[in-house]
Amino acid sequence: MSTLRADTIQNTSGGAVTLTNQSAAKAWIYAASGLASINGSFNVSSLGDDGTGDGTVNVTNSFSGATYSAVGTCAAGSSSEVVVFDTDSSSASNWTFETAGANSTTNRTNRDRRTYSTAHGDLA
Repeated sequence: MSTLRADTIQNTSGGAVTLTNQSAAKAWIYAASGLASINGSFNVSSLGDDGTGDGTVNVTNSFSGATYSAVGTCAAGSSSEVVVFDTDSSSASNWTFETAGANSTTNRTNRDRRTYSTAHGDLA
């Protein structure tokens, strides 16, 4: 068996390696509550605030189509609240989502929450 050890892997030009046909996340985002800012991201060009608890993640490098998997979660408002992260739709260049909360006394209500989302699929 062989072992490969390296501190840094770069492409032939000395830059970051491009992952293709890998199972690693191709995009991720950590957004502040209210979608006011992007606190951290990879392959994300911008974040759209489409209303209370609604957002659009726009990617820098598009996916090969709309058949990738975008998943996520959001922060709860209280310990009794169940959080909901719902991916509405996607295209090769973005995915939309809703964040909401629910507890035993209220129905699902869209809420602005800290949001964490990741997308897996093939890049174009």
